[in-house]
Amino acid sequence: MFDGYPVDVYSNLNELRRYRIEGRDFRILSCDRQSEVSIVSPHGGLIEAGTSCLAAAIAGDTFNHFDFQGLLEGDNWDLHITATRFREPSLIKMLRWSRFAVAIHGMGVTDSMRIWTGGLNLGLKFSIESLLRQSGFVVLNEPPRYRGESPANIVNLPGQRGVQLEIPDDLMASFFSGDCLFSRHEPGPVLSSLGEIFVRCVRQAIYLHLPSRTLAYVR
Repeated sequence: MFDGYPVDVYSNLNELRRYRIEGRDFRILSCDRQSEVSIVSPHGGLIEAGTSCLAAAIAGDTFNHFDFQGLLEGDNWDLHITATRFREPSLIKMLRWSRFAVAIHGMGVTDSMRIWTGGLNLGLKFSIESLLRQSGFVVLNEPPRYRGESPANIVNLPGQRGVQLEIPDDLMASFFSGDCLFSRHEPGPVLSSLGEIFVRCVRQAIYLHLPSRTLAYVR
């Protein structure tokens, strides 16, 4: 049964940077494609393994992509900064120009294989839930925690807010072929057929919420 995560070691990225070395302990990948959609994995790398790959796959070569990667040999949770206090200049700039965002999180060990959905863009959330359920996923849209409903949550900073997806460890592992969920070097993780279905569902839902003038450029 999932009992929650420990308290963050660092209160924000500025404090983290005073004690940790960028490029060795963590790295930031930020790709602003001038899209109206941003895909974010704020606890990527080895913090919540698998989230980096899923976010990159959803972003593809179309949507903005931000990935904070923990690279420690162990204790990567020490690099976790909660989404309501996660602030990084390139990400904030990206989100200010975005229509909405999608954030990918790992939920840890749970007693179920359910995906938890949150965030303040209710229309996009409903579309993602519907498409995931149609593909056989079990989705909980009123989770007991991690609802992503704070306006301070990074996923809700765009004009139309965003959607937070929390994925339990067992389901996350099934999204990949083999045991590799994150690698510092190429070749990286490979999505399984189930992982590809998940990515496709989220991307399709995003397309449904983009105006036709935008779709002409992203298809």
